[in-house]
Amino acid sequence: MILFPKKVYEMIILRLVLDILYTFLGLVGLWAVVSIIYSFTVTEKVYKKSSWLARIIAVVTTWGSMFFTRSKVTVLGKEKIPTDTRFVYVANHVSRFDPMVAMYKLSRSRVAFISKP
Repeated sequence: MILFPKKVYEMIILRLVLDILYTFLGLVGLWAVVSIIYSFTVTEKVYKKSSWLARIIAVVTTWGSMFFTRSKVTVLGKEKIPTDTRFVYVANHVSRFDPMVAMYKLSRSRVAFISKP
């Protein structure tokens, strides 16, 4: 076994940490670019059908937000929600983050949202 000075080990660890950080920031940047490019394709306010790409972007973005903020949401009675048909989820929103969390937690269901200005 070859022993290196302590300084070399510190440099290797620092390089590894920086590589992980740069990879993470690169993936977040790539995700932001894809989301922004996709947002330019949305032109109508009335949607006739659900977009699978928009749903994936919303679910993954919400998952990342909840993961990095260490937020935890518990859903009670999720087994009563239909998975084979669409339904409308009506709620009194405490914040603008609520619809995203509902879409994330109910991602296996075909949830439709209604909003007003």
